[in-house]
Amino acid sequence: MLFRSLSERGYQFEIKDPEQIHALKDLNPFAAILIHDVPFESLPKGFDAKIEEFVSDGGGLGFFGGRNSFGPGGYHRTPIEDVLPIFMPPRSYKKSIALLFVIDSSASMITSDQSLWYDPAKLKQFLRTASPSSMPIHEAKQSTKRLIAELIGVDVAVIYFNNRAMLATPLQTVSAENFNSILSGIDTIKASGGTEFYPAVKGAMSLLMPEAYNEIRMLFLSDGTPNDIDKIPALIKELRKAKIQLSTIAFGRSADVQLLKRMAEETGGQAFQAKQVSMINLAFQDAMESVFGPAIVEDLRPVSWVKNQTFLKEMDFSLPDIHGFVSTTPKKRSQLVWVSASGDPLFATWSFGLGKSFVWTSDLTGQWSKNYLNWDRFRLLLNSRS
Repeated sequence: MLFRSLSERGYQFEIKDPEQIHALKDLNPFAAILIHDVPFESLPKGFDAKIEEFVSDGGGLGFFGGRNSFGPGGYHRTPIEDVLPIFMPPRSYKKSIALLFVIDSSASMITSDQSLWYDPAKLKQFLRTASPSSMPIHEAKQSTKRLIAELIGVDVAVIYFNNRAMLATPLQTVSAENFNSILSGIDTIKASGGTEFYPAVKGAMSLLMPEAYNEIRMLFLSDGTPNDIDKIPALIKELRKAKIQLSTIAFGRSADVQLLKRMAEETGGQAFQAKQVSMINLAFQDAMESVFGPAIVEDLRPVSWVKNQTFLKEMDFSLPDIHGFVSTTPKKRSQLVWVSASGDPLFATWSFGLGKSFVWTSDLTGQWSKNYLNWDRFRLLLNSRS
């Protein structure tokens, strides 16, 4: 459909697979680049930066959906995401949700060697010589930062605890403007002291406004058994009353796996385990999958025009339903043209530097967009570009 429409309008074009792209040394002969369902890892090294420069200098970029496109295709936090009018996280993030990270920062999160916990001189020497990647607290902080990098538009807070709860990042909506300050807050987390669960969870709960969110999730990491284990039944009861789902990550050999599993199951969350430091990030990723579904939406949804958009001339007929698309988040300056009933961008555009780009978050194969590719008015709409 796309190629037929381009031909009918007199455009000349070349179709290249990822292997042939490697031979493209210069993009200047082209007016625009169209990318459809190509995984990021298939592109030549540095090609994304070349596209960014191409568009910034006045070229055009069209980006189309599919299972290997946008976030699921690995384009999150790449120069191509910078060029496009949307953020493309690898998961589908709900808007009305609060996500609270609660991280154990007791002394054991530095090292399992208890002889160092109470000897300042030895501990100082250890911190000076040990690789940061060998420290559980370092990996917990890095994993949290990686996840928050994906959470544009989501309300998050980061709490850390030992015998008391401390706030690294207050509850706020993640944005490009406050992203670095959130990461700086996480960097302030230091490990010391004992382990108590009740102050940590209660401290996290105190950040919430009643009825402010449709859903509240807490991601709780610990490597030990709490000193206040007798308060856990009451804590579970309070979490259930507040309708907060607690997912837990048990790290290391000393973690109370059964207790953490019970806390998760009795609040509607899920329990995960990281037996080694190197597994902490994977556990965080698995926990995030349990909170947010995949970025690919595959169910029939209505599509509507966005009011006051000026990119396409709005027609006096309804748009067909869409069978699927990749969930993305619009950037502030983007112009949304068509959106799904849930507000997800379907067709959006904006200017980048001297050039322009647009996205169609459904596919071109007809699996998701058959109602459009087989629609006799689709080309009429494209030709109505004002």
